[in-house]
Amino acid sequence: MCVPIAIWGYRAYKVGRAVQVAHKAAQVTAITVVAVEGHNAIQAVTNDDAGERELGDLEPIDAPGHNEPRPELEELTDEELTESVNEPKNGDGVKVRGNEVRDGNGRVNEMKNRGFPDDTKIPVEELPPPEPMAPWETPQ
Repeated sequence: MCVPIAIWGYRAYKVGRAVQVAHKAAQVTAITVVAVEGHNAIQAVTNDDAGERELGDLEPIDAPGHNEPRPELEELTDEELTESVNEPKNGDGVKVRGNEVRDGNGRVNEMKNRGFPDDTKIPVEELPPPEPMAPWETPQ
């Protein structure tokens, strides 16, 4: 059995540790390790960062500056707003980490304020988890 493992992270020794753990846990005979750095490299390897969420599942940021009305969005028709989410002109789509909206809050909030159905499909780009800065910041 060959187990491909994609590892990106902050320290090279973690690669060796992950190989040891995977080898013991799965009792595999061969392990392929791919170490990549940076989000673009991860996208190239996994190519699974794009997807969709239902509008009702999205959680916009609840903070000052993120919830204020945006006149340029309020002036759009429903069709124009939908197009700005589905096919943004500058490629600036809705970015999420889980269901938390990290970019595109204004458009998501405007759709919710207008009463778009909760089951409206929203194309999203899934952001990678933040990389820990030090070993003690790594969840166990």
